[in-house]
Amino acid sequence: MNVHIFPDSVFAKAFYRNLQSFSLTENNQVIISKENAKHAVDGIVCASLNSSSFSQVVKSTEQYDAVFIHYFTPALYRWVAKHTFKKLCWCVWGGDVYNLPWKKSNNFEPITSALSKKTFSWEESVFNLKVSLFYSPYKTKAWLKVNEVYTWMEEEFLFTKSKYANQATHTFFYYEGEVPYDHEVVVTQSKAEPYVIVGNSGSPQNNHADVLKFLNDINFKKKIVIPASYGNKEYVSKLKVYTKKFSNLTIQWAEEFMPINQYNNLLANADAFIMNAIRPQGMGNVFALMNMGVPVYFNPQNAAYQSLVSMGFTCYKVEDLANTNIHQPEKNRSLIKVRFGHDQTKKIYQSLFAKPQP
Repeated sequence: MNVHIFPDSVFAKAFYRNLQSFSLTENNQVIISKENAKHAVDGIVCASLNSSSFSQVVKSTEQYDAVFIHYFTPALYRWVAKHTFKKLCWCVWGGDVYNLPWKKSNNFEPITSALSKKTFSWEESVFNLKVSLFYSPYKTKAWLKVNEVYTWMEEEFLFTKSKYANQATHTFFYYEGEVPYDHEVVVTQSKAEPYVIVGNSGSPQNNHADVLKFLNDINFKKKIVIPASYGNKEYVSKLKVYTKKFSNLTIQWAEEFMPINQYNNLLANADAFIMNAIRPQGMGNVFALMNMGVPVYFNPQNAAYQSLVSMGFTCYKVEDLANTNIHQPEKNRSLIKVRFGHDQTKKIYQSLFAKPQP
């Protein structure tokens, strides 16, 4: 029997529904570590971490063949450090590797770095103090208990191993979204004019400002759509003010939440998707776009760019946008099906989460 501990996320719901469709729920219990979770479905247990209800659900961690931590936040460090596991697996999400408060590397390009400086927040200061006092003392002990790091990126595993879980081995795994990445999207609306999409959210880690300055400097003429239905509102406000200086650009802000079908239409109709993040993020969008035949442009520092190229995908750098005749190669669609398609997801789930044979 395995147990999976998730935050409240759409990926928890998608993960559990795959367990159901692959007949694996009997051997896998899924817990969202929050009461009344927004993304819970029948079969998922909701219980706040460190509560009595969480302890009653999990019971002894030693009883499980494996415990899977999906998004290893500092709040879990003390819990992991104080328990014993037959096997502990860290399923990497990105933020739990690249956004830790004591990690000194910079995920921002120069303009975005200056633009995203936060004003003082008592709430954030209290949170950081809480992390420092109650969770940080347990981080090293918790990381050393990790046996396997689950990620599809070899580069990400090597980074995680060098910085945190240096006893761990690598297991290939990826998260499938609500819609499988090789799903055929039927476009039900047409675009009135050509457009490109910049980033996947209103997070400053998309480095919008730097890529927008580049597009302005090369006299880019297509409309630019910036999704900002979630993210950092203070940063988005500053970014809107900053973009007023770009006379060459036509920018549309997509700030309303879209149902998945509407969002897929937005992606499928785009001429290009620009991911200028230095750290990997938004990979569900990237895989879906490659399957839709939309070219994706990366910040070349991004480990996802390096990993995709090493796997045989054709990807582009942001600077390639200066060339006007780049199209998505058809081979990327085939590779998505082979590497990240739903049939492959089924094989991986059955390999990793089925009951061990006696």
